[in-house]
Amino acid sequence: MSARVYQGTDGSGKPVQVGATIELLTDLPLPDPADHRVGYFAYNGNIFADPGPVGWLDDLSGTGGYSKQNNAPAVGLFLTIPGAESRTVYHNGTTPIQKNLYESSEFGDQVILDSKSSPGALLDSFIFQYVGKNFSGDEAAQIRFYKNDGLLGKPGTLVFDSGSFDIPAAPNGATVDLGDLGAVVVPNSFTWTISFTGVDAAMGETAGLSLYGPPEMGGGFADYWARTANDWALKSVPGVDANFACLINGTPILPSGTTMTEPAAFTLEAIATDSDGPIMRVDFYSGTSLIGSASTSPYRTQLKAVAAGSYSFTAKAFDDQGADAASVPVQVTVKAPPGGGDEEAVLSFIWVGGKLTVSWDVKYKGQILQTSATLSNPVWKDVAGSSETTSLVVSPDSDALYFRLVKGTVTPPDPAAPRLALATLANGFSISWPASSTGYRLEGTESLLDPRWETVSSANNTAVVPNASASRFFRLSKP
Repeated sequence: MSARVYQGTDGSGKPVQVGATIELLTDLPLPDPADHRVGYFAYNGNIFADPGPVGWLDDLSGTGGYSKQNNAPAVGLFLTIPGAESRTVYHNGTTPIQKNLYESSEFGDQVILDSKSSPGALLDSFIFQYVGKNFSGDEAAQIRFYKNDGLLGKPGTLVFDSGSFDIPAAPNGATVDLGDLGAVVVPNSFTWTISFTGVDAAMGETAGLSLYGPPEMGGGFADYWARTANDWALKSVPGVDANFACLINGTPILPSGTTMTEPAAFTLEAIATDSDGPIMRVDFYSGTSLIGSASTSPYRTQLKAVAAGSYSFTAKAFDDQGADAASVPVQVTVKAPPGGGDEEAVLSFIWVGGKLTVSWDVKYKGQILQTSATLSNPVWKDVAGSSETTSLVVSPDSDALYFRLVKGTVTPPDPAAPRLALATLANGFSISWPASSTGYRLEGTESLLDPRWETVSSANNTAVVPNASASRFFRLSKP
């Protein structure tokens, strides 16, 4: 990573550039969003640097000195899919298109990672191919990654910037490996771009990207993004449905707020860096409880058989000078499986000659098969003899019939229990029950197949519910 050197300010208070671009002594890209001071560099006098990929690089105000507080480690915490390891998540480089693409401005390709159901990936390597002809020796390139969260899906938030690096002439094409990317997290679809500098078209110098397609892993689009004066524009190569050659490796991740089913298993992985020394260890916490520690990279801890509940995980990194820093919390919800914590039974159906055979696994023998003609206001009835077998024949007595297995007969509704009354309103409806029925609360859910009952606000045994496009079901519950 490089930075321009400034010293002093003009009359408006804006820093004035006084020197050539210099190289930073450290490069610590972090996941977006981040607002950290990430490094320092030496230069005589007070200096500033342009904003880098994760914030202002302004730790040093004089030659050689630094503050332990300003140079604390940086750490990011990620939730990875159980058993997931770093692998190729995008590859386009097997089928070449006999054509290269040249642009004078920043341009690039929007790619779709092969990260399955994951919303993104923690990248650890990026390799691309370019073509450079008639170079004079001062040519350079710069790679950037953007989220496509701009207007109409344009490149928006910058999540990685390689800084400028030299490239040699490559008339027949050459590959560049950016090496260790650090902690770079990208969404499942993002745009990578390149900009070439030092390429003098008037002298016959050219630099561009190699076209390949289709991708053998991941996906893409037939067009590409090119930077205009103040915006991005979509362009295409006439008659060519191809993408730029590149290879991306990474580990699929899960987002904060992920919901899993008990017993849950997942891995907490931290990326920790320090600008002025080594990382000594990374501790992992669930709330305030220490649940794991790692002293060597990769910093990770595996969790197995996690019980139902809501969890907030953090990672804390410690450097060799005793400074520490904590990550942004990662939230995970683990819910109990259907049936009060037991594995859900699967029913099998065979229809022959107007009769229905229902069967289930022998490990559920002793449970009772029940039927209902509707799910809108179900009345579950036991099927005689079902607790003594795992397969029986049912003769449907209605056009529709629903089935379930239960551990015991469900207690029928109390005839004396209060009944709900509905009344339509201009923008919704009201639900009420007798004033004499005290101690009840109203609950609602959008589905009876996988009900999630939530308390509905009410006063004086009456609730007002606005109109909604989704179906809603209600019940009275007595805590």
